[in-house]
Amino acid sequence: MSGAVRRRRRRHCARRGGAGKKNNGWALCVWGPPMATLILFAACNVTDPYQLFSLNADSTISAPAFPGSCVAFSGSPGGSPLYLAPCNASVPTQAWVYNTTTTSILNPTGSCAGPGGACLSWSGMEFGACASTPPALGVGCALSAWPTKEGPTPWNNALLANSPAESMLQALYAHPAGPSPSGLCAAAAPPPPPPVPTADILAWTEREIGMFLCFDMISVLISVPNAQHFCLGVGGDMGFPLPPPSAYAPAALDTDSWLAAAVALGAKYTIFVAQHCSGFSQWPSDILAATGFNYTYSTAFSPGAPNVVESYVASSKRAGIATGLYYSLNENYYLNVGHGRVGFAPLAPGQVNVSQELYNRVAVAQMTELWSRYPGEFSELWFDGGDDLPGVNDAIARFQPQAVYLGGSMKQNNLRWVGTESGHPRGPVWSTTDEAAGGQPAAGAGNPQGALFSPAETDTTLSREDAWFWKPGYSYRSLPDLQQAYHDSVGANSNLLLNLAVGADGGVPAPAQALYQALGDWVRRCYGRAAASVAPPPGSVVTLELPGSGVAIDRVVAMEDQSAGEQVLAYSVSVRVPGGGWLPAGEGSAIGHKRIHFFPAPVPLATAVRLNVTAARGASPVAWRALAAIDGVAQCL
Repeated sequence: MSGAVRRRRRRHCARRGGAGKKNNGWALCVWGPPMATLILFAACNVTDPYQLFSLNADSTISAPAFPGSCVAFSGSPGGSPLYLAPCNASVPTQAWVYNTTTTSILNPTGSCAGPGGACLSWSGMEFGACASTPPALGVGCALSAWPTKEGPTPWNNALLANSPAESMLQALYAHPAGPSPSGLCAAAAPPPPPPVPTADILAWTEREIGMFLCFDMISVLISVPNAQHFCLGVGGDMGFPLPPPSAYAPAALDTDSWLAAAVALGAKYTIFVAQHCSGFSQWPSDILAATGFNYTYSTAFSPGAPNVVESYVASSKRAGIATGLYYSLNENYYLNVGHGRVGFAPLAPGQVNVSQELYNRVAVAQMTELWSRYPGEFSELWFDGGDDLPGVNDAIARFQPQAVYLGGSMKQNNLRWVGTESGHPRGPVWSTTDEAAGGQPAAGAGNPQGALFSPAETDTTLSREDAWFWKPGYSYRSLPDLQQAYHDSVGANSNLLLNLAVGADGGVPAPAQALYQALGDWVRRCYGRAAASVAPPPGSVVTLELPGSGVAIDRVVAMEDQSAGEQVLAYSVSVRVPGGGWLPAGEGSAIGHKRIHFFPAPVPLATAVRLNVTAARGASPVAWRALAAIDGVAQCL
């Protein structure tokens, strides 16, 4: 709780007009004057007591019985609403009273402080919306009525679910006026810690920007307008003859140019589409011994075609950029597979009819072939549409245990899709999510209380038409749109995976190269330096002093240390101006790996920035990597 005055470590329950009673569990228990109901509050993870103001029968507030405070009480007796306020607040924040006589929650009639009409309790934590009926009481809290001497009985615990408030408020009890029941302030279990990432997942979040290298048989078929031509189950065409392997003949295939584009962008990893919907393998696949099936649709049957996977890996090593592979498991036109099902459409000329069992073995054998040729090489594996084939996980564990994967069925290194290919996911985007069917992480923005640490990847195209593969007339997005995509992904706790639609000749189209360079230059110019930055110690309040007599800033970049999990659930930012006054600069929720927080308006002269965590997950102090202040007006335009 912010605002608490640190005192020697002790725990007790403070009773109005009485001595503190030592207790080894709650940090704070409160009960007050005679009234229809009395409220007991207990705060989590607090070792020091808070100041208690006694409410008199005439509605006046007496001096605190236990000095050293940061919580004040105001209101009136007789079952009227009880108000809580931080120490120096001029207007109390709103709270509710549970009336055990009528078994109802009394609606407050007093003021409601806080932005957006939210009603706040200690440390600015949301306690319940003004108009909510009944109020939200806090995630992970216990609420019990105490109508008899037999002990607490559960009361409407469903109210506690899905509320923004959680770790700072551990329990709320209501019981009739009178002495505190014995044992009510018994020790409470600390809130559970958030899920933690693997070292591989954590390293992946540090890369922030990736490039999707999209090249396939469809890229060289200039006369075919539909970039999804081969994708039977995803907007593809049916019944056309399979192009022969010799049709794959790019005139100037240059994987070094692909990686040069990634360097210009500032990408720290790339993912090469080794095999897409056509089923054409851009390496000389040979799985005859493993499956009894001669896979004849690969570069081995294309005169003069190189082993593109091998060339890509070599170029990546020269560029110093992490590698990744995409394998189309659920779409394969060569074998007439759509949505993972063989025989998806009537067999077309050139297609090969196989059984489902044989196709499953072929797919596992090809992936194993790729991964075993480059053991320990790939930082990310992509399973578009998911993976549930036996043998895949064993092959990953054997040959690519360090890889993270999107769509895979293993849990320890699993990423999740952010839920849109627009480049503009709807936030807030959390690092944690729920477990969906089949054990996969649920796609989308995530869940702040999710059980899986599975950060999101935002994949998007450079094309206005959302085309992943190059076609004549391919048009490009504007630089401002791509800048906003950066803010909506990297700046909102998600990696950005931007595609490169390799041209029909195997090289990088000039307009694409220019855009990657422009976007990379903008990121480096805008965020490559800061007015000031700090690596804060763990805690709920981070203050960044700015140089000299003040500087102009319009945003901050906050980064959690997620090695112990994502902790911040809500925060506020304020800016100190000359003269010492603090101005509010907005609020937010998810931070995770990185959050670029924009002020409502630029501050022309600021002397310090403060970030205050108003709600957090788990019992440990919030761990940080950095807080930086940016003058975006000067650097980012």
